[in-house]
Amino acid sequence: MPKATRSQDPNPSDPGLVPLKWGILATGAIAKRFAADLHASGAGRAVACGSRTIEGARAFASAFGIPKAYGSYGELARDPEVEAVYVATPHTFHFEDALACLRNHKAVLCEKPLAVNSAQAAKLFETAEEHGVFLMEALWTYFLPALKQAQRWWTDGAIGELRLVQAEIGFEAPYDPAGRLFNPALAGGALLDVGVYALSLAQLVAASKTPRIKASAHKAATGVDETVSVLLDWNSGVRAHLLCSVAHPLSDEARIYGTKGTITLPSFWRAPSATLETAQGKTVFEDRRTTLGYDFEARAVTAAVRADRCEDSLVSKAFSLRLAATMDAVRKQIGVEYPGE
Repeated sequence: MPKATRSQDPNPSDPGLVPLKWGILATGAIAKRFAADLHASGAGRAVACGSRTIEGARAFASAFGIPKAYGSYGELARDPEVEAVYVATPHTFHFEDALACLRNHKAVLCEKPLAVNSAQAAKLFETAEEHGVFLMEALWTYFLPALKQAQRWWTDGAIGELRLVQAEIGFEAPYDPAGRLFNPALAGGALLDVGVYALSLAQLVAASKTPRIKASAHKAATGVDETVSVLLDWNSGVRAHLLCSVAHPLSDEARIYGTKGTITLPSFWRAPSATLETAQGKTVFEDRRTTLGYDFEARAVTAAVRADRCEDSLVSKAFSLRLAATMDAVRKQIGVEYPGE
């Protein structure tokens, strides 16, 4: 019989952690998910939100009990009460919006990808260091209990020497050339939208520097990548085969193979569970969290900021810059370039 283990506390919090006062920049779908989980984190509360219109900001504020609403992102960035800002704008605006917040001495948690390319990402970290403030790419997956458990397994040698990461993530989106998924002006495409999850998982497992990369893609009529296949090969001996798509519903499963076993992560980007299989049998870790899971990254940000750190130890400056460089290299191979690059 498989052995099952479960997260002992569905929504752990540190009673000694002083909550942060957050501003939420943008009011779209992902901002709503983050806002809903922030209160549950016990590590922060939203005191302000900003939208492109005051009507949108007021509606968002009313829905989530946020006291202040701004009809521009600049006003939010300048609010003296706000300590940290969650940036949830479309990809092409991450750089300018995060930059404005950093220059106003706000800690920043910016949705993935941190920036459209590695040059922009490097500038953001340079600015964060210049102003002595925290910056992190919102790769929320890697703070979830099941992913943390999987990382303990492979780090402790439960599956032996690491050999292969296989991950695929995708969904079928209606084709809209003006929409964010297919519009080059909005840095559309599968790689930056969902492929970042697969690439970052492989990078986390490999724990190595620059891999050899071989990529191919099928493009939409707008020229952005619709489906991408990536092979990564590190000197450490770890390899990865990754697939992402905004045109096909894929399994969303990840498998990590070692010389002595396998770790399986169904729906790995939201990590509801993790399974370890070795010659000794099967162990299943199930996460019983009652939130979507954005509260875990919110706690990590609060802990880092309260400790006067400018980066997270897991999703660090080095991690995000390496990830951005890999995505640059993949886009170069598949011939996808965005306006202004």
